[in-house]
Amino acid sequence: MGSLNHWLRPGLFWQSMRIAWRYLNEGEDPWVRLEHDEFGRDPTPHFFGAGAVRPFQWYLEGPSEVAPATLDELLEWLMACEYVHDSVLFQVEDYWQHPRTFEQLRKGDCEDHALWAWRKFHELGLDTELVVGRSRSAASSDEFGGHAWVHVNNGNHVLVIETTCKDKDGMVLTLEDARDHYRPHVSIDGKLRGRMYGGLPQTVLEAKRAKKEARREPPRPPSPPINALS
Repeated sequence: MGSLNHWLRPGLFWQSMRIAWRYLNEGEDPWVRLEHDEFGRDPTPHFFGAGAVRPFQWYLEGPSEVAPATLDELLEWLMACEYVHDSVLFQVEDYWQHPRTFEQLRKGDCEDHALWAWRKFHELGLDTELVVGRSRSAASSDEFGGHAWVHVNNGNHVLVIETTCKDKDGMVLTLEDARDHYRPHVSIDGKLRGRMYGGLPQTVLEAKRAKKEARREPPRPPSPPINALS
C-alpha cells in the first residue's frame, strides 16, 4: 500500500489539496463522511492508490471459483491466504489483483485481500465498502501506514473487517474498537457509489507538511574523495 508520497504525485496533489481545504474543519474526525457528490457519482480510482488502474466494476465481474456461503467460511478462506508485498510478488510498487487471480495465488497484499472480501460480501447480499486509508503500524502505536480493509454495514452498526489478519477474533472489529487505529480516506460500495472520509484531508495536509519540512532540511555535505580516506 502506498505511502504519503502517493498524495504528492503530480495532478493528484493539487486535486486532493482542494478537497482538503474544502473539508478542513470536517476533517478533524477521520471517520466523518464528507458530502462530495461528484466523487459519490464517479469515484476516481487513482484516489485509491497507484495500483487502482481498472474500473471498479471489473473486480466484481469475471469468473470466481470460491463461493463462501457464510461469514465464517469467508474469514476462514482469507486466513489461509499469505500476505506478500507487491514488490516481492509482482516486482512493482503497487498492483491490484483481480479476485480470480487472488484465488489462484492465495497470496497478495492488503488491497488484494480486501478486494476479494469486498466482492464476496457483496455476493452474500451484504452492504459493504472497500475502504482505503491508513492504519497504525503493528510495530508502532504512533505511526500510520497505507492500508485497505472492508466495512460491512450491519443495520445500525458498522463492522470493520481486517482482511489480512490471521486470527478470526482480530478480523472483525466494532467501529469503537477500530476508530483509533484506522483512518479511512475513500471507499466504494457494491453499487459503485463512492464516499470520502475526514481522514483524507488529514493525510493530505500531513503530506503537504512533510513536503515542506523536507525542503527545509539542510543539504548534506559532499562525501570526501576516495583517496582522502586512505
